[in-house]
Amino acid sequence: MLNSHLTREQLWRELENAKQRIVELEAACEKYKRLEETAQRYHNLFEHSGNLVLVVDLATNRITEANTSAVRRLGYTKDELTQLALSDVEAPLFPNVVGDDYSWHSSFSDTTVYECNYRCKNGALIPVEVSSRLIRIGGRDLVQSVARNISKRKQIEAEREQLAADLDTFTHIVAHDLKECNAVIARLSETLARQLPELSACDAAKYLETIAEQSFKIGSIVDRLLSGRNAEAG
Repeated sequence: MLNSHLTREQLWRELENAKQRIVELEAACEKYKRLEETAQRYHNLFEHSGNLVLVVDLATNRITEANTSAVRRLGYTKDELTQLALSDVEAPLFPNVVGDDYSWHSSFSDTTVYECNYRCKNGALIPVEVSSRLIRIGGRDLVQSVARNISKRKQIEAEREQLAADLDTFTHIVAHDLKECNAVIARLSETLARQLPELSACDAAKYLETIAEQSFKIGSIVDRLLSGRNAEAG
């Protein structure tokens, strides 16, 4: 109820103040709405990301949040995950390797990217590439880690390494066969050239026949190599 003893000027000022408060409240409501929408978008991105997302308290190394993908892929409940330290989940990709061969830091985004294994509840290991950065929420320093499953990539890399090893072995075998054939041809040609005046026509023919066989063998090896290469190209 308005004070009946207020003057007209005082009433006018009260009205203007009330209008200003209404404008401020409307602005505050709009700001809260935008913040709520931003929080909802973050929640949707966090929960529905195909990657595993963990939020870790920097001071204690304890997991404080985990998204649906992390819960599903690691086999824990969310409550179980938030009782663990990050070191309970992370395991080195190569335990015997010392150094930063599998990590790098982006000064542009202030993000550290590294490879490791995530250990599931059943003990299985998932190779992942982690993008980790510092965030601050409610006065707390937290680390948000987004992990991408790289099992398929690791499988392809292993297959590529095996293929390279097989190719190296094959190359050595082919080189050995070619070298052996060439050595036979060289030895017989040298003998034939040195002893030709003393050899009968029959013996000379045997030498030449052996040389021809080794030459044919070399040609067959080269043909197989070219045939395989053409098949790959096709």
